[in-house]
Amino acid sequence: MRTSFSPANTESDVEQFFVIPFLTGKQTLSIPDPAILTKPSLATLEIGKGKNKRRYVPDFLVYHEGLPSVVIEAKNPEETLETAINEAQLYALEINKNYPSGINPCEWAMATNGNDVWLAHWDSAEDIQKTATAGLVIGSSVLTSFAEAIGWGAISDRCAKTRRKLTPQDWTRPSESLGENRVNLAKAGHNSLYADLEPVLRKYFDPKDREVEDLIIERAYVSTDESTKYERSFEDFLRTRVIPLGDDRHSSEIATTRKDAGSFGKQLNRLAALRQPFMQLIIGGVGSGKTTFLKRFFKHLLPQEMKEKIVYCRINFNIAPDDVTHLENWVCEQFIYHIKKNYSIIIDTETEHGLQSVFSEEIKNNSGAYSFLKRSGEEKYLERIASDLLEWMSDPRSLSRALARSIGGDRGYLLIIAFDNVDRRERDVQLRIFQVGQWFMNHTKSVCVMTMRDETFEAYKDEKPLDAFLKTGNFYIRPPRFVDMVSKRLDLAISDMAGIAESTFTYEVDGLGAVKYPATAVGNYLTSIFVDLFKKRRNITTVLEGLSGRNARKSLEMFIATLTSAHFNTQQFSKSVWTMGSYSIHEAVLLKALMRTTYLYFTPSHGFVRNIYNFPLDSRQPDHFLKSEILDFLILNRKKVGDTRYEGYFTASRLAAEMGKFGYLLDDVMLSIDQLVLDELVITERQTRASVKPETAVRVHPSGYVHMKILASRSEYISSCALITPLRDTQVAQNIGAKWHINDPYTDIRKAAKEDVGYLFIKYLTEEQAGLASQAIGLRQDVQAGRQLLRLASDAIGYSFEGGSSATDHENEFGRLFE
Repeated sequence: MRTSFSPANTESDVEQFFVIPFLTGKQTLSIPDPAILTKPSLATLEIGKGKNKRRYVPDFLVYHEGLPSVVIEAKNPEETLETAINEAQLYALEINKNYPSGINPCEWAMATNGNDVWLAHWDSAEDIQKTATAGLVIGSSVLTSFAEAIGWGAISDRCAKTRRKLTPQDWTRPSESLGENRVNLAKAGHNSLYADLEPVLRKYFDPKDREVEDLIIERAYVSTDESTKYERSFEDFLRTRVIPLGDDRHSSEIATTRKDAGSFGKQLNRLAALRQPFMQLIIGGVGSGKTTFLKRFFKHLLPQEMKEKIVYCRINFNIAPDDVTHLENWVCEQFIYHIKKNYSIIIDTETEHGLQSVFSEEIKNNSGAYSFLKRSGEEKYLERIASDLLEWMSDPRSLSRALARSIGGDRGYLLIIAFDNVDRRERDVQLRIFQVGQWFMNHTKSVCVMTMRDETFEAYKDEKPLDAFLKTGNFYIRPPRFVDMVSKRLDLAISDMAGIAESTFTYEVDGLGAVKYPATAVGNYLTSIFVDLFKKRRNITTVLEGLSGRNARKSLEMFIATLTSAHFNTQQFSKSVWTMGSYSIHEAVLLKALMRTTYLYFTPSHGFVRNIYNFPLDSRQPDHFLKSEILDFLILNRKKVGDTRYEGYFTASRLAAEMGKFGYLLDDVMLSIDQLVLDELVITERQTRASVKPETAVRVHPSGYVHMKILASRSEYISSCALITPLRDTQVAQNIGAKWHINDPYTDIRKAAKEDVGYLFIKYLTEEQAGLASQAIGLRQDVQAGRQLLRLASDAIGYSFEGGSSATDHENEFGRLFE
């Protein structure tokens, strides 16, 4: 730290060689770098009065606990400090004006020209501590005095006390007035079609039976030529994006039809002719259909003449041990298990003759030693061979090598080993499995088909061991769309119902009692709903696909849950049956079913939708908008290479730094990222839901996009979230709770009541956001996502009130709030 500057030095020299070392030095003030905000991060404010009013931004502002604490102004060595300290104090004054009476977090102002340093309270023009910088030596009373005022320990204590004053101790959920157990546990149940629909839908949309699964693979597989395309604006979030560029002549996308797998089938034919060890990569996102493709190809698309030449084993890494230290042995054991289970006709490991055949090479290699034993006695000879056979059989590596040699060399089969579900493991484990795959390929002289996560390959393709596979002809697979999967499986379900066309089903209709209808009517009902949801241009289609992402099972579960929910009106179905008309689902009804499924009220655990307005209860600075700010940052930067080699991934520490520019606390950001991961609104680089660490990289999930861009503008969503979001205003919470009382036997409140709830909630959030924005006035970057959410919500509520006298009142109110 320099303490002497000449007229030749500049203000920048003072900042670089005195201010920063003085603030951050462990033996001076010990302020951490992230707490020191520089001029580019700060807001320009008007300071002074009358003719002296001017726009000003200081050089530094120390920020902690989401609070401004010390304003610092640096000058060049020739300037005096009277004006500098006055400007810093006036800036602190403007900041403190935005806090409640008696709370002044920005307590100190400091000015320096490198040779002298002045320190003063924000509101004192007389009591200014003035000292030469040369006097700030370690152990001096002057340095001690500065540390007691603006050292990191003093700043931390002061900000913690101020934060406690600003943070309410008690938050009230509107649901408390209804009874938490009622909101969490009360059931609406299923609709009257559930008993007939659920078994058929469950059979084809969530199959547990192996035969049904095979039927789906055979008849409901979505081939490439049958796939439809996403809307352009949503495509980035849902489809696999790392398909090779046009100049990559060595790789290709797997193109399938009903009867053919195109170039992939030709590649296997070529490998069968070569009879050499080979590693074939199939690259795609998690859930893109790699496993289904392999099952379908080897069971239904492989020509019969080729089936007769192949021994195929699939090793499922979903059941692999977490500890991959001895993974080679585990892979060998899995291979041995599959051979014994599925190919006992080809290779015998049970009889004496069979074992001698399998280990013929080992026996031959030891034939000289065995000859000596045989001369000394047949019994010793046989005993030693039996002992060696037992030893070889007990060693997975020896047995797997012998089996592979016997299959490929002695019997002439092409041995193909699929390493499946590798992409579901963490990145480092994927690379370890890849190395084991290479070893096993050479160990067994086989063709290994390795499924790999696209992002892992793209990030490490230029490094060992993946760099050797840049020009070997890799295959990429693109995931099917939700709409295409539903269409195919509905065809199966409707076909199943046609088989019982003579049957009739019965369901209850309010006011009509039991109503009978033909089984074929259910097929018409399903077809009508499918057309309504997916064949028309509706935002709800994006919602369904976004909430599920690329998770096929989740998307199919959503379809079952919504079609059988009690929040569907069976009377409308009855009308469509008897009039042979179509069944159209109102967006709000479908959203309600997605949010509540079989429950009376919405909570995040009841359905497929999450609450972006809530916050972790152990937040030090509870905030309704922090999660939306994180999501907004990730959405805006989704196409940028972030802190890892993956597009759109940013570490938690980077997000904390970005949110710190808005005044958010590090601990709160970490807690919020944790919650976003658990809610599956963001995904981690390692594809896990474990607790987030500073180095954990995350990316926005399609569901996060849907929540921010669509659900946040729907009154059904807004009013439902209002019931379960903690509020600091007890009266508002009680008013919302009272509006949400559902009377038996109904399953919902009136539309007008929801509109009132939405108005109360958005008005409360608007006031909260205004307060937060005013307290972050010293920061150049103000919160944006919160404002965006409120604009979307206000438009939704205004739309809901259209046509009524209260609509104008509410619209005017929102107009004033956003002026």
